[in-house]
Amino acid sequence: MISFHPQRLALYALLVLALMQPSNTAAEEEKSYPSVEGELVVEIQNDNFYNSDDSTAERNELFTTTEPTVKFNFSKRLSVTAHAVFEPVQGARSDDDDRYFQAHGLYIEDLFLQYQTNGLSFKNGKFGQSFGQAWDTAPGIYGTDFAEDYELAERIGLEIGYTFKSKSVGEHTLKAGTFFQDRTFLSNSAITNRGRTVASAGGPSNSGSLNSYAVSLEGPIPVTPDLGYHLAYADQAQGEGNTSRQRGFVVNLNYSKIIGDVTFAPMIEYAYFDGWDGTDNQQRYFITAALTTEWKDFKLALSYTGRNTDPASGSNVNDDLFQASIGYNFGCKVFAGCLSFDTGYRFAEESGTDTHAWGALLAYTYNFDHALDGKKK
Repeated sequence: MISFHPQRLALYALLVLALMQPSNTAAEEEKSYPSVEGELVVEIQNDNFYNSDDSTAERNELFTTTEPTVKFNFSKRLSVTAHAVFEPVQGARSDDDDRYFQAHGLYIEDLFLQYQTNGLSFKNGKFGQSFGQAWDTAPGIYGTDFAEDYELAERIGLEIGYTFKSKSVGEHTLKAGTFFQDRTFLSNSAITNRGRTVASAGGPSNSGSLNSYAVSLEGPIPVTPDLGYHLAYADQAQGEGNTSRQRGFVVNLNYSKIIGDVTFAPMIEYAYFDGWDGTDNQQRYFITAALTTEWKDFKLALSYTGRNTDPASGSNVNDDLFQASIGYNFGCKVFAGCLSFDTGYRFAEESGTDTHAWGALLAYTYNFDHALDGKKK
C-alpha cells in the first residue's frame, strides 16, 4: 500500500504556488491548443562478441531499440507524456547461439503529467529521476553501458523543478523528487514477458512508498560558460530483504568548444554509492571519461568507464570498459527524419573476464508537432 509522508506535502505546496502564477501572455494564447508532438527513434544494432575468456559469451547479436514518445499538450503549460521502449528484455543464456531479433518486449518507461510556468515545473507519474548524465550522454555505441547501472529509471513519484537565470550566472536548474520503483502492471512488458517487479525482489527504492528522494542542480559554470556541471544526490529506501538504504552522489563536468571546423566535447563523471544494492557496508563507484570530436558530418567518440565494487565481505571487484567508435550523420532529410551510422570497438573486463566486441549502429529519428486542428505549429 502506498503511504504518504508529511514532508512530501511541501511538493504539493510548490504546485499550488505554480498555479497562482500569472496567466499566459497574449503571444502564448495565439498558439493552437490542444496539440500533440512526439518523436520516434529506431535503432538497429549488431554486436559481434568475437573474443572472450568465457567462450559461452562469444556470439553475434542483432537487435533493435525502438522508442516512440508522444506528448499531448492540453495548453502551453499542462501536458501528458508517454514513452515506450521496444528492445530485448531477456539476456542471452550461456548455451545460446547467435541471436537475431530475439526476446524483444514492449514496455512503458515513462508516463507522466507535467505542469510548467515561469521557470517552475511539476511532474507526477512514472519517469526517470534526475541523477547523473553519463548513462545517457556518454558518447559512442557502448559509452553508457556501465553507467546505466545507476540510472534511476522507471520510478513512480513527484518532482519539482525550478530554472533560474541571469546574464551574470547563466541558466541553472534545480530539481527535487520523491519516488519508489514501479511495481505496477506497467513494470511488465508485452510480446516477451520480462516479469513484473514484485516487493519480494527487494532492491533500492522498491518500497511502495514515497520514501526515496533525489536532488540535482545543473547549468554552466559562470566564469567559463562552455563548461557545464551536474551535481546530484539520491537516497533510496531499502526494499524487502535489504539491510541498508542506498545513498549516492554524482558529479559531472562537460565542455564543448569549436576550434576551426572541429568541435571538441570532453566530459567526466564520478558517482559514488554507499549501501549499494541495499546491502550494508557495500560500496560502489564509477568514473567515466569521454571525448567526442565532430568535423562536418563525421564524429569520433572515445570513452572509458571504471567500476569498482567494495563488497560487504570478500575482495574488491574492478571492472573496466573502453570503447572507440566513428560515425557519420546523413542529415535530416532522409524519409522526413534524421539518419546516422556508427561503428566501433568495445573492450570490457568484468569480474576478471575479458571480452572484445565490434559493433555497428544505424539510427533513425523522426519528430512531429501538430495542433489538433490540423495546422502545423
